[in-house]
Amino acid sequence: RLNLQFFLWKDLLRFNLHPDITKSLGPHARITDVATGTGVWMVDLARELPSTTILHDFDIDLGQYPPAEGFPCNVHISNWGMFTPPPSELVGKFDVVHLRLATLVIKNNNPTTIISNVAQLLRLGGYRQWDEIDTEGLYIDTPASVDFEAVSKLFR
Repeated sequence: RLNLQFFLWKDLLRFNLHPDITKSLGPHARITDVATGTGVWMVDLARELPSTTILHDFDIDLGQYPPAEGFPCNVHISNWGMFTPPPSELVGKFDVVHLRLATLVIKNNNPTTIISNVAQLLRLGGYRQWDEIDTEGLYIDTPASVDFEAVSKLFR
């Protein structure tokens, strides 16, 4: 499901890393994906960038991540969750921090903790690419003969 979701996003956006960001990166850039899930975004991105680019995935649960042996040698994975401050050795180390669908896990409708913790990863002048779905215009359209109350309740 997560990998399919990745390809739907890529088809919609037509890029992994925004072209304006890509143009500004040097060959030794450091990029991280926070809450990486299966790591598919980073593996796909690795094909687009020089092999000298350092790519680092973070997730609180590495259970969805495949064995690292099959990944490009410049892709690394570590256990870290965005609800806690990053380890000191990671502070200010990345040129790009990528997040996707983090609003789904925001607690108490307050993203401050996530924003603060993730921002600490960025070097001065770095980029944060945060991909989210715009839920304002979403609605559920169901046939009159079908009861979708549970789905409607979840949506609300």
